Amino acid sequence: MGQYLLFAVVLLHSTVNVLVEGGSNGVSAEDEKYEFASKVWIVNKLPKFTEAKKEGFALSCTAAGSPVPTIQWYKDDLPLLQNGVEIHEPMGQMGEIKSEIVFPSISRAQSGVYRCVAVSGNREDHTETLVYDFQGYRRHNQGIFSFMPHLQYSPNHSTEPTIVTWTSLVMGDQGRPVKLLCDVQSDIKGNVKWEDGNGNEISQGPTLLIPDLKWENMGGYTCTYSTTEGKREKSMFVYPLLP
Repeated sequence: MGQYLLFAVVLLHSTVNVLVEGGSNGVSAEDEKYEFASKVWIVNKLPKFTEAKKEGFALSCTAAGSPVPTIQWYKDDLPLLQNGVEIHEPMGQMGEIKSEIVFPSISRAQSGVYRCVAVSGNREDHTETLVYDFQGYRRHNQGIFSFMPHLQYSPNHSTEPTIVTWTSLVMGDQGRPVKLLCDVQSDIKGNVKWEDGNGNEISQGPTLLIPDLKWENMGGYTCTYSTTEGKREKSMFVYPLLP
């Protein structure tokens, strides 16, 4: 639990510092209040180039912000459709969200520019990488790589259970609702369950709502996605703030 508490303090301190420094970026005094409620940044930038591995690979993206951001992936400027959970209200006052695209195998259709876009309020940040496969490229005389003609992109299908997006840390005011996200993907129907820090099952489905956040709600939560092909799980942490 200590590492989550430390990250919560660092995130809160970083958010305040970034927002205070916002004035030097042209933020007017009348916008300061709203600016405090809307800030986002990518924690880990994707490499400029990513080689597709024969045995499979994944692209990972982590974003933090206030309120808790959402993440959308794009390939060559087209949105990637995953199972998707629509989020209409902020999941918490601030926090961290993670997302990844898993490629269990490679094909020429997967080559292209992948961009992770994180959005919080009216702010956004992004990071992108060029995924390439030497079998789908040719080398020019100048030594520059370019795309070979490739198949039209189609979503990557897999029977393996995959958790594509999850809120690793959510901080919210006590007395207000917070929500944890566990967005999943698989061609086989599965079950998503939530457990508290004591291993007790407390809910099912892709989201966990805590309608009235209290100090005793602080702690770790686990999302487990199970299908006939296996299971995956992610750990998350909730930290109540003083109102």
